[in-house]
Amino acid sequence: MPDAPSQLPTGPFLLRTAGKEVRAPTLSAVRKLLVTEFAGRKPVVIDIASGKRIVFKDQAGSSGQASTTIAAAPHDSPGFFLSATPDIEIVSASDVVIPMPAPVPVVARPAPTPKITRPRWGDATRTPAPTSRKPASPQLIAYVVAGIFVIVAVILLATNGRRTASEARPAHPAPAIASQAPVNVPDSRAVDQRSAPPGANHPLPQPATPVASPPSEAVAAEPGGPGLVAHYPFDDATSIGKDLSVRHRALLSIGGATSGFDPVMRRQVLILLGHSDVRMALPVTRDFTIAVWVTTGVGGLPATSDPALRQWFAGYGLVDADIGGPHADFGTAILNGHFAFGVGDPDTTLMSNSSVSDNKWHHLVASRANSGRMQVYVDGLQEAVCDGPSGDRNAPKEMVIGRLLSGGNFLVARLSHLRFYDRMITDAEVLELVHAEGPAP
Repeated sequence: MPDAPSQLPTGPFLLRTAGKEVRAPTLSAVRKLLVTEFAGRKPVVIDIASGKRIVFKDQAGSSGQASTTIAAAPHDSPGFFLSATPDIEIVSASDVVIPMPAPVPVVARPAPTPKITRPRWGDATRTPAPTSRKPASPQLIAYVVAGIFVIVAVILLATNGRRTASEARPAHPAPAIASQAPVNVPDSRAVDQRSAPPGANHPLPQPATPVASPPSEAVAAEPGGPGLVAHYPFDDATSIGKDLSVRHRALLSIGGATSGFDPVMRRQVLILLGHSDVRMALPVTRDFTIAVWVTTGVGGLPATSDPALRQWFAGYGLVDADIGGPHADFGTAILNGHFAFGVGDPDTTLMSNSSVSDNKWHHLVASRANSGRMQVYVDGLQEAVCDGPSGDRNAPKEMVIGRLLSGGNFLVARLSHLRFYDRMITDAEVLELVHAEGPAP
């Protein structure tokens, strides 16, 4: 069949044979694929744009006809070129016939040129190494093995001596933890349950078991010495009831109290408005110390109280656990402008000599031994001491800040850094608290 006088197709093209299909963007790419990937095969080549098949004429043919032509099954519409069974058939006049590309000659690569090594100075005087080596004698091998054993033995002896020296060296002692409480700390909740009268009903929620604090919290030295069982700084407006001690005794409730910045202390403080209070679980029952910063202006006794009554529960409740009647309770209050600390059964009240109702910040400390010893400090100085009733003060199950636990006598004041210790702290430790957290000069 003569070559069809048609314009060369533009592509893209599809080369298809049994089990293989390859797309080519240009006619030159098709020619390359015919002599590389399809070498020895007879693929069907179709112009995807026009749908026509492309027949490559064998250059070995004669009389202007192709000696071998490859075509796909007949198709009627352009683009329909994926025939299921490619067959050899006569090329129609609509097909494009172009010469078959010649095989790409294989060009042999030249052998690599051997590398010429330039002689270095002094090479002419060197004696060439012998082509063969004389095998080592058994005696030489024995010497080498013996030398290796000696080296290994020396290394082992040196390592063992270094390990023995390190084990004999004393270990560094662990740093002392200044704020860690003694191991045998009585649990106030356990004492309360053991000493509660039969049939007593206590609907108030009991605090959860204290969670041990991370070691990093116990490393920092706490002002006032060891034995701290609760510490409420009131300096975090988002968490007023947070306890910074290792016991983590969070406050039970905060009723009407708020937190605000104090310009004298230069920090957040607890604000009691005369109708607010803060409830907490009873943290101490035996030897204890209560320390707190307070500023207030209240003076005389409440109007509903008997002026002749000289007990702490006649004043404005500060940190109180009074339950009324002859019970083993205790508490602190502002009584006639003075700081009052009382213990019940029988009721015994110890008052400070100086007045603290002058709207200035004062550091107040009430300290008690289970033997009955009672002490009162104002601004770091001991102002009163007496002997009161002895024994555990375990009648109450909780304490309240800002009023009496038995009810009423609300206090208008500001508080900062309330602390509870399970022991009587010393005079020096009281001064340490005053200097560590006192008002700014």
